[in-house]
Amino acid sequence: MAFSLPTVYAFVAYNDLSEEVTFKARIKAIAQREMITTLPQTWMFAENRMQGTLAREPVLLESEFVQIFDYEGNELTSAGEAIKRYFIQRSYPLYDMDQVVGKVVVSASLAHVIRNTLISSVIGLAMGGVVLLVLWRLPVKKLRRLSRELSEEKQQAEITLQAIHDGVLRTDKKGDLVYFNTAAEKLLGRSLSKQIGKAISEVLKLIDGQTELEVESALYKAMRTKEQASCNGRCSLISQANRVIAVEEQAAPLLDGNGELIGGVLCLSDVTIFRKQLEQQSWEASHDSLTGLINRREFEDRVAKAIDNAQAKGKSSLLCFMDLDGFKIVNDTCGHNAGDELLIQLSQIIQTQVRTSDSLARLGGDEFGLLLDGCDKDRGQIIATNILSVIKNHQFFL
Repeated sequence: MAFSLPTVYAFVAYNDLSEEVTFKARIKAIAQREMITTLPQTWMFAENRMQGTLAREPVLLESEFVQIFDYEGNELTSAGEAIKRYFIQRSYPLYDMDQVVGKVVVSASLAHVIRNTLISSVIGLAMGGVVLLVLWRLPVKKLRRLSRELSEEKQQAEITLQAIHDGVLRTDKKGDLVYFNTAAEKLLGRSLSKQIGKAISEVLKLIDGQTELEVESALYKAMRTKEQASCNGRCSLISQANRVIAVEEQAAPLLDGNGELIGGVLCLSDVTIFRKQLEQQSWEASHDSLTGLINRREFEDRVAKAIDNAQAKGKSSLLCFMDLDGFKIVNDTCGHNAGDELLIQLSQIIQTQVRTSDSLARLGGDEFGLLLDGCDKDRGQIIATNILSVIKNHQFFL
């Protein structure tokens, strides 16, 4: 307000004065044309007549000064008082037919423009002060308070992110790293400060825990779909020291008020212990804890699948059932520890006689089941005979 008001006023007032002076110069030049036409050779000596035309409309103001010059630039006559400083000057040519024989120059003082500009500056300054006071007392003060609160919330959020155990990384809309917390540095085993600005694919090396093939981070999927995304539950991270860490990814896009993508957030959780426990529980659910063989439930599932394949594809398989004779004598005379040891030894002996594609299971107690996948009757009889033979020749010492 303090600068724009005087600037606009000075610009408008100067343009108006310039147009007014130019208009007067043109009118005065036109008034001289008749005398020049009648006295083409001697008009420049008719000072009285020139003074008479200068006195005609429009009348000069006290702050204006008009001069007539010949074509050589010599002043022929003038009207009004000469202006010493701060003036604007405009001219208009004098014609004799199509030939320029001189010019009329009108000068106008800029004193009133300068004076009024200074006055408008004072007015603008006063109005600007009032506006500033109002803004300071109302919205600006409130904006400063909101800005302070946002700064405090940002600081608290960063402290919280640094305190949690999960690694948090934030990227821009291109997928380049812009933020990370301490947990992310520890998880990757290296300083991420030098990685700022790099693509997240360069910072993180993720592989499929089963196939060991490199996989894309869930962050890219979240940014493409603008929805939350996670890994398939078997993703692993290769740290700087080539240590394989089982991780769980949770990614979310960052959107502005118009729903446009502005970045993404990736949360990495170290689930190595949890995944091992899960794998152990899964293994225990399908295996016998003593012998390490598959249990009855898993064996029945495999037999059911073999029956389905036989019906659908005509693929034959053989099912063998084995029961240990005299096992109760070992338990009664030597104790259950000895019986358990005997079961372990016999399980290992039988496994040496079957293929890796076959399924050997402990069905319970001293009962075993064997599923020979894709095996015909003749080959199955040979395998069964070999199993009976090695067990018959086995001696159990205690």
